[in-house]
Amino acid sequence: MSIKTSNPDADERLQTVLRDARPTASLPSNFQAQVWQRIAKAEAASGRPAGGRWLEQLVGWLLRPRFAVAVATFALLAGAVIGSLDGVAQAKQAAQARYVATVAMPFIP
Repeated sequence: MSIKTSNPDADERLQTVLRDARPTASLPSNFQAQVWQRIAKAEAASGRPAGGRWLEQLVGWLLRPRFAVAVATFALLAGAVIGSLDGVAQAKQAAQARYVATVAMPFIP
């Protein structure tokens, strides 16, 4: 985007100054190697090996699309089984309570 000025020479000089003012930086040739060395040192200093994040890796593996459906299906089925077992236990307790209440009631002729 250029701004129209009344003096084309000033505009050209400004463009030249701006072009020359841009910093040009280059990375050292062994920059990537140094970065990886620093990462390795930081991991060694933390006392945790690179594969020490096993829970994060497991969750990442389970959240992949092909496994996410299987995990969701398993969780749904496990919830249904646990819920039905709890429902059976509650129904048994309610039946026992009704039986005790019936037996304990005096007979009315």
